Amino acid sequence: RMALAAERAKTNDLRDAKRELALSVALEAATSRADAASAKLHADFPAYATMADPGAVSLDAMKRALHPREAFAGFVIGVHSAYVLLVTTEGLTVKPLQTNADDLSADIADLRSAFVPKLGKLPDFSLANAATLYNETLGPVSPQLANVDHLVVATSGELASLPFSLLVTAAPARANDYVGAAWLIRKAAVSSTPSARAFLAL
Repeated sequence: RMALAAERAKTNDLRDAKRELALSVALEAATSRADAASAKLHADFPAYATMADPGAVSLDAMKRALHPREAFAGFVIGVHSAYVLLVTTEGLTVKPLQTNADDLSADIADLRSAFVPKLGKLPDFSLANAATLYNETLGPVSPQLANVDHLVVATSGELASLPFSLLVTAAPARANDYVGAAWLIRKAAVSSTPSARAFLAL
């Protein structure tokens, strides 16, 4: 495909019609072989094929997989905008997030800095930062989480390094009041999975 595109991008006086035709024929043959190999893979090893190319998950399938008082959260994080998608047995909620990929990455790095010893000591864990990250990720769907006692979170990229169990659902009254903090884990058990398809497979 690349060779054919390069040939077609040349000016008319430099293009080689015979080479273009040969490349087109070779591309058609290669595509046919690839399609046949993919069909054989799906026929002979359906479980592996599903894992390698999982495809989309329907809302109905997700709703059937969830237990009562259980929810599944997924995220779409872009350069300029972001969204949270929350599925419960009652349906789907999609809300915009007031963050983007760069801001979220910086906030996660700040939170995780508390896990890195400095001069032989661990820095204080920032409850304020944990509250900010909660608001940036799950805050918009807090009303839908009110009756949820098990939250499954699909994470990838930077979000995969965010321990959701350490988020707090409200800003702390005192900076280091770890006992009285509104930990998310006190409201709901939290599980992580790479994707909706992985959740269904499990």
